[in-house]
Amino acid sequence: MRQKTWTPTSPSEVLNLILGAPAARAATKKPKTARVGRPSAQAIDGETVRKVRGGLKQEDFADRWGISVDVLQTAEIKGLATEATIQQICRAAKANGMKLKPEDLKKNVPQKPPK
Repeated sequence: MRQKTWTPTSPSEVLNLILGAPAARAATKKPKTARVGRPSAQAIDGETVRKVRGGLKQEDFADRWGISVDVLQTAEIKGLATEATIQQICRAAKANGMKLKPEDLKKNVPQKPPK
């Protein structure tokens, strides 16, 4: 059985064949890869992080909640933390009986106007 061959029927099909059809070019694009590199840090309130830590040493708090001491110091002193670190700090606050949401910890988050 012979295979059918495709023949262009209009001038635009000929141009698409010569120049490359948009659909054919779209199929050859590289797929989007996951972001690589360091995650972006967000501004947080370092004083609140100290309150969550309480009387624990930085090393003890970091070991208990799976955060490195360097990351904890950066959060307390510089007020910068990634989303994963913010989530861990909020979990620690919840375990200590504090009601702390990630939005409460982040700075420069638009607040609802008081009624």
